[in-house]
Amino acid sequence: MAKFLDPMIVRSPAYPEVLSRLKKGQSFLDVGCFMGYDLRQLIFDGAPSKNSHAADIVNHWELGYQLFNDREKFHIDYVETDILSPGDELLQLRGKIDIISVTHVLHQWNLETQLAAATHLSLLTKGSGSLIIGFQAGGLTTKVGEVTGTKYRAELQTPESWKRMWESVGEQTGTLWETQVRVRTWEDVGYDPKDTVYMGKELQMLEFVVTRKK
Repeated sequence: MAKFLDPMIVRSPAYPEVLSRLKKGQSFLDVGCFMGYDLRQLIFDGAPSKNSHAADIVNHWELGYQLFNDREKFHIDYVETDILSPGDELLQLRGKIDIISVTHVLHQWNLETQLAAATHLSLLTKGSGSLIIGFQAGGLTTKVGEVTGTKYRAELQTPESWKRMWESVGEQTGTLWETQVRVRTWEDVGYDPKDTVYMGKELQMLEFVVTRKK
């Protein structure tokens, strides 16, 4: 659980660009924000809270205030919603977001549902130059992931399947996306190998930066 409190966004190759663009007033949405640690990292590094939004299907936002004791100075537009069936508050952001971060979210579903979620995210983006960045479990071979001793199942993507998914998003929405994606080890993104051994050797981390071209 402790690793889920560590900001992941700083490990993205797009982080310097994201921070620079937010300082210039661009809009940001953290999907699957949990307690808001990535947003707090951005603000600590100089990004303004204005034009930043957060969304999650389960509300841990209050716990974030209790943990960081920053209710009086951490002001972010938060909404509890399901990206597969977005409510009015999230729908109001359609076509308005410059940068979306989505980490530890899409890998919980099969490929069809991941495509549906990615399509919903694409509709939130403002236009050419918008970014969708993040991390999720993946690997070098597409497979159904299983966590030993649990009923957890998810369809894990490869860099190739991830690129194909965004081609499908473009076909469905009339948009065009450039995809940068690679597999990284858990150690590479700051995890202790002992904390991830239960997931198996094949399960690694997919790092992605998806740029809207039109």
